[in-house]
Amino acid sequence: MAIVCQAKFAPGHVVEHRELHYRAVVLDVDPWFLGREDWYPQDALPAPDREQPWYRLLVDGNQHQTYVPETDLLRDALEAPVDHLSLRTFFKGYASGRYQPRWRSN
Repeated sequence: MAIVCQAKFAPGHVVEHRELHYRAVVLDVDPWFLGREDWYPQDALPAPDREQPWYRLLVDGNQHQTYVPETDLLRDALEAPVDHLSLRTFFKGYASGRYQPRWRSN
């Protein structure tokens, strides 16, 4: 049976971190936490739910990626492009408030 992920965001959406207030572009979505066990943020109180969508993000103005649970994300209010060195690797352009992926997702 196929697993359906009811994610709020998709690759190309620009989001904002709810608490840390950085902007980012969604690169990929996992239906639940699929990161390494030693990475899971167990020190966070409360610990984020593993059984929710998790997002790999390209962070605006930086060169790194983050892996964040859906509850930590908001839709970006600025509706403006972000700056990240890897954008052209994964996306072909920005239009209508969203980046257009170079490939079609499953």
